[in-house]
Amino acid sequence: MRKITFSFNDRVKLIPNDFMYGKFYLLGAMAVIFLISGLTSKGFSYKDFSDEGGRAILNVFFAYLSGIVITPMLLPYLPARSFSLKGFYTGSLIF
Repeated sequence: MRKITFSFNDRVKLIPNDFMYGKFYLLGAMAVIFLISGLTSKGFSYKDFSDEGGRAILNVFFAYLSGIVITPMLLPYLPARSFSLKGFYTGSLIF
């Protein structure tokens, strides 16, 4: 058992499990981004959140999807050996 292979279908089957396992981390990251993006020099303002905060939350969500969906599916096809570099490739595709 030195070499275990996972087919493309096996990788796709794990996506819902990974998504449900990390949903609380995603919601926590979105809440932190929401709070940070509303801070101004005068305090907290929901009016300043409209453009920058919404884009920041979408970026967090797309980065999460990149790590949960795209990277596991393309893992054997990406050219690097380290997982962090493979994640960098798929993250740069999203942004």
